Amino acid sequence: MKIRILSAILVAVCLLSLLGGCANKEKEVVGSCAGYDVLYEELRFVAQTLLEKEKDLTSEELWRAVADQIAADYAVTVAAKAVFPELTMESAEIQTAVDAAVNDAIEEYGSKSKYKSFLKENRLTESYARLLLGRAEIELRWREQLETSLFAGTELENETAFSAWLQAGNLVRARRITAKSEATVQAVRAAMAQGKTAEEAVQGRSDVELSAKFYLVRGYSDDELLEVDAFSLSEENPIGEIRKTGTEYRFLILEMNDMESFTAYQLPTYYKNMRAEKSEAEREKAIAEAAEKNPFVPNEYGSALDLMALK
Repeated sequence: MKIRILSAILVAVCLLSLLGGCANKEKEVVGSCAGYDVLYEELRFVAQTLLEKEKDLTSEELWRAVADQIAADYAVTVAAKAVFPELTMESAEIQTAVDAAVNDAIEEYGSKSKYKSFLKENRLTESYARLLLGRAEIELRWREQLETSLFAGTELENETAFSAWLQAGNLVRARRITAKSEATVQAVRAAMAQGKTAEEAVQGRSDVELSAKFYLVRGYSDDELLEVDAFSLSEENPIGEIRKTGTEYRFLILEMNDMESFTAYQLPTYYKNMRAEKSEAEREKAIAEAAEKNPFVPNEYGSALDLMALK
């Protein structure tokens, strides 16, 4: 499966380069990044891929974007190696995976000559294709190992630990009552404080919106104020305070948690998303730091190139 994924990555990356012809400059060194030589073929590919996405870039803007992209590309290997020393482009494990991915791609294209033709049509050499596949394999394995190490001993170590954490006060179920008028929201809230249900309190009021019941996991909501208000609710205080949000007014009401239903239908999704979100944030931070410490530095030849006209 991983081999198939890598082949798909190679195909997707290749298709970004809508180019023709083939130059003889591929192996010329245009600069360095993180201790690696950066070749003409890579500079060209990155530049023309960026131009495909944003055709109105100036030469100066393109140079900055290319330098940032190359630094970010090499930062993946630098940051991964800092945490997992065995994850290097030169390791036997990564090279074996790249060999397998290339063989799989050759099989998909029907022959080695057809595979080479595909690379040539897209101005990619075999060595550059291997670089892309190796980088993709490192990134894939880094993601997997990072999640394993990052969440060991935490509430996100496994679904059982996550479920126990949720039931320790980190999951709340609520509803939201919203209206344009503060007076309307105050009237609805007052009616509920006197014992009416939410449905009874909003009955006949077309200017009030009563949301469906929803869950919030602590630290997971994109709306920080919504999370603050939701976790301030309790059985003793099931009706929240009124808050103005933009041009509307709203308050929350507490609903009974249905842990059996949540565990069966929603917990796996929340668990997967929270692990991915937290590990991706950690990964992006590491990549950004590595890119800042290891910028792409063009040499004299590279600096003199016109990125707008690379062939």
